[in-house]
Amino acid sequence: MMTPEGATDLVLAAVCAALIWRKAKQSPGLAAALAAVGLAALFGVARFGGAPWAVGPHQFMVLVATNAGIPLLAWCLRWPGSLPSQQPRAACLALLFGGAGGVIIVGLLGFKLWSLLCLLFAVSLLVTAAWQRRQPAFALGTLLLIATGVVQATQPVVAGLPAIALLHLLLAAGVELTAGTATPASIGPNSAAA
Repeated sequence: MMTPEGATDLVLAAVCAALIWRKAKQSPGLAAALAAVGLAALFGVARFGGAPWAVGPHQFMVLVATNAGIPLLAWCLRWPGSLPSQQPRAACLALLFGGAGGVIIVGLLGFKLWSLLCLLFAVSLLVTAAWQRRQPAFALGTLLLIATGVVQATQPVVAGLPAIALLHLLLAAGVELTAGTATPASIGPNSAAA
């Protein structure tokens, strides 16, 4: 039987897969960032589905997604013409070094505040991008992504959904509304890297 956490992780993984399919050619960096988040979600489906082998890989990929994937996603949406957004090699290096930094700083040294700092950096980029774009859907997606941090901090139970399940749904909707509404004019090699 699938738990609410597993079901909502499946929704998040499906949203990430659909966005990768739609956006990979426009922004390889965006696709790489979504792949990190989607892979964490897939391991979450297995973990919350009762597979004990998936606990470690899920925790690892959540660390990579938090410290590298979400910041890379925000970077690509804020500066769509940048190297990490447009060059697969630069995107992979950003994920590699950001993820390795997260594993070392948070996982080995125990400095958990680092993950929060990475997410605050991502939020600042998303808010700036939302202000610049002035698209209601993008702004709503940014607010939903900010709400995931509130859910993580407060651990509420809403309508019977555990906090983790709510976080997955907010993350899926926020990613769809930000990355999914980015137009070809705002993502691609001809876009301004302002």
